Amino acid sequence: MPLAPPSEQAAIAARLGVAAALIGTTAKVMVEHLGEVWAGGFRQVLAFTDANARTFGVGIAIDPDDYLARRMAALSAGVSGSKALSRAAMARKGDLWIERALGLGGVDALGPDGPSASLAIAGPATLADDGEAAQVIGLSAGVAAEVVARLGAFDREPATTSDRELRATIFSGPAGQDHRIELSAWLPDDALARLHAAATKLAITGAQLRLLDRIHPILAASHPVSIRIAARADAVVPGATLVYGPQTLDHALRVVTGLATDHDAATRWGAFVGATDASRVRVLELALGPHDPIAARLGCEVRSGLQTA
Repeated sequence: MPLAPPSEQAAIAARLGVAAALIGTTAKVMVEHLGEVWAGGFRQVLAFTDANARTFGVGIAIDPDDYLARRMAALSAGVSGSKALSRAAMARKGDLWIERALGLGGVDALGPDGPSASLAIAGPATLADDGEAAQVIGLSAGVAAEVVARLGAFDREPATTSDRELRATIFSGPAGQDHRIELSAWLPDDALARLHAAATKLAITGAQLRLLDRIHPILAASHPVSIRIAARADAVVPGATLVYGPQTLDHALRVVTGLATDHDAATRWGAFVGATDASRVRVLELALGPHDPIAARLGCEVRSGLQTA
């Protein structure tokens, strides 16, 4: 990944700063932290928020190198004492994506509601391969097997090597409770029927299923959809996350207005999109589980807006 000119870096950072300020936080610490981890230039950047436009995150693509485990230790610093990110860097090969985020609880909150850092690795693997990698990162054999079994109920071809994402996230909390590891599978065409069948095991509510019946066909129309299931060291985390590909801003707004609980969410979302100058949503995630409404995460690409040769 070539080094971006300083002018582009500054323009991207400025856009992130404006987007974060609209949400009521600052992007400065996150951007500086990612820059310390990876000094190769921010060319692929996403800014994330939720349906209420109250949370904020920044993600960038990085290249693998001989210092990757050390870089992941640097990404973990100040967030958690967990070694999950460094272990993930050694357990799996593929395209790399790192993130810093801040949840609804703010900088002093524990768990996913506070500060977090993530490493996502996407590349060829079987479901069993990722189950073994998850054990290297920190899952017990039994928990890893349960995650693989739950995903196997959805996977088109679980024994076949295909592009999959393994994701490790760390946050503040007691040892063993300060990280999550997620494995993924591509959803088949009968995904809704399979989600209905697995609803009890995944703790998906009836209201969530009814909403999915309406919006999943729309969101899944143009791009493949994946499902992620998370676990910590000693237990599978209830629920599942559906990951949709690029969406029009109109589709994204429908999701926001359908899931938001704040009366001004649509206005805040519009300001967030304007700050990033996004023409579409690059990724849209719906976190299903024992909570209503569904938690959404939307990622907009952030570009400098400058002309380059």
